[in-house]
Amino acid sequence: MVTIDRAMRDLPPLPTAVAKVIELTRNPNATAGQIEQYIAVDQAISSKVLRVVNSPYFGLAGQVASISQAVVILGFDQCRNLVLSLSSGNLFPSKTPDAKAIQVDLWRHAFATAAGAQIIARFKRVDPKDQDLVFSGGLLSNVGALFLASQFPMPYMAIFTKYRNDAGLLFELEDAGFGTNHAEIGQQLCGAWKLPEALVLMVGRHEGKFAGDPIPTVYCVHAADRLASALTNNRKVDLDAIMLDPEVKQWLQIGPEDWNHIVGQTGVKLEEASDMLGLF
Repeated sequence: MVTIDRAMRDLPPLPTAVAKVIELTRNPNATAGQIEQYIAVDQAISSKVLRVVNSPYFGLAGQVASISQAVVILGFDQCRNLVLSLSSGNLFPSKTPDAKAIQVDLWRHAFATAAGAQIIARFKRVDPKDQDLVFSGGLLSNVGALFLASQFPMPYMAIFTKYRNDAGLLFELEDAGFGTNHAEIGQQLCGAWKLPEALVLMVGRHEGKFAGDPIPTVYCVHAADRLASALTNNRKVDLDAIMLDPEVKQWLQIGPEDWNHIVGQTGVKLEEASDMLGLF
């Protein structure tokens, strides 16, 4: 049987255009035009970027006519992560219809997590520069699960089915089945792709457990991840039901009315994401 370490080593390299976009977004002197040049090389990716950015989820329906405009509006970091996400079909191909269905569910969860993390960050008055960062952390939070679903479709289907039916925590079921989980694998992948350290931290640590001083960005993604699990699996969404880490729950300091508002806003964004899921 192929091991996780072997599967990680055998992953295909990032497409040239995606690798160049990642490199450019680390360069403070890069321009939107340079990033557009490399995205435009891959017509499939460029068309998907425009379709996603013009979706209701981003609130820009029909307003973005070019990749350079998309880069300016989204910012370099969100554009990079969107391009990386849209390339996931090549990086983590679905080998069975069941694996494809799981990947669609994982993307629904990721979009809910991204939106919820940003909404929670605004509620908690997290530094404005970090509010887009937590969106990126939520969007990439399931990249390790996409890897597992692609490389080990049968065992992962059993784990994911149990997660959906038994209301458990996905990362704990992964730990029991694989000896590792999607957060740990995602951290390795994001590190290998040379993504920013703050983003690698959110992907790798969002499941907890937590102790010591709060890490607001990671806490936002953690709370949004738990909320996304409840929303995408039709479970109870109250604070006592979604299995928040106690440190995060204490940090939130949120009453039922404000929490219900966050739940409602995240639910709306999840509905708006439904039109995009076929692109991933």
